[in-house]
Amino acid sequence: MKDIIELNTEIERIIKPIVEYDSSHNNISFFDKWVNEIDYTFFNKWENRIKDKISSIIDIDSPMRVKALKVFHQDILGKYKEQSKIDYNDLEVIKSTLSYYSRNYSLEPPKYDCNIFSYAPDTGFEDILHRMAEFANIDDFDYYDGNHSPDEHKDMLEDEILFKLGFNKNEPKIENREINKLYSYVFLSYSLESTREMLKNIAEFIDSYVNYIKKLENFEEDKFSFEEISDNDPTNLKLEFKINKFGVVFFYRALFESGIIDVDSKNQKFQDTNFIKYLDGANIYFLNAKGESIKVKGIGKEFSKVKKQLKGEYSRQEIELLDLIISKFTDRREKILETV
Repeated sequence: MKDIIELNTEIERIIKPIVEYDSSHNNISFFDKWVNEIDYTFFNKWENRIKDKISSIIDIDSPMRVKALKVFHQDILGKYKEQSKIDYNDLEVIKSTLSYYSRNYSLEPPKYDCNIFSYAPDTGFEDILHRMAEFANIDDFDYYDGNHSPDEHKDMLEDEILFKLGFNKNEPKIENREINKLYSYVFLSYSLESTREMLKNIAEFIDSYVNYIKKLENFEEDKFSFEEISDNDPTNLKLEFKINKFGVVFFYRALFESGIIDVDSKNQKFQDTNFIKYLDGANIYFLNAKGESIKVKGIGKEFSKVKKQLKGEYSRQEIELLDLIISKFTDRREKILETV
């Protein structure tokens, strides 16, 4: 049973990570690794190591091990259910996970400060800046204004944050510390989201084993099932549009501006800021030029282009979509009238 106890300890580490703020380096360590230096392989290797342990302890010929697996299965699903309720986009939630430097040993200093990074494709650069703006309560940050490079947007965002905090560029050391601290929270939020995703993958992995055992022995229904929890996870609900990405913008823009749908815009400079955030976070898909179903992401770029269009360059496309919708709705109306 030692291996099962060790496995349970490993799961506890996922839901209760060792997170420490180190003021001497103005950075946060996550299991003794600086949050801005962790890459995806760290979590992949950790997940695979746990899956290997699960596979090694399974023995369907041992009633005790089968029972232990079922208990562990329910425990991990319960933990995943609780984790799925946590909002890691909330800065106060992120701060609540921190303890302060308490090690009796020192880590190697970070290779670079949290704010030392620049744009590169497929690095999550845009997402980092958007979350940074969200943590700093900068509601009108527009990454897609078309007038600046990605790195210029980063500099502009940092300047705006410092201005909001009351700095005037006369205290560079303090300013650098505050910016680095906020970036460290951003990187920590990604690490915490990665551990939750890892817990979800492990829950699904062990669920497959238990479901197989149930087939063998016709085991009774459990309190939890992965399907039940997963079905209630909004990120698993998929809405597919049979139109292109700009069509999605035109469709929702028409509904939003006509007042048919609404999203709370309190404390926002622009009425559609939260609306665009909602669409970016929703599990919405559109058709690309090849007819492939692609997840909507970064739709703020298209919204910005449509709002700032010159000489109605997108008007014809928008009219064509509205005509299509009117035609479909008219047909639907006629069918309803036939039954009245």
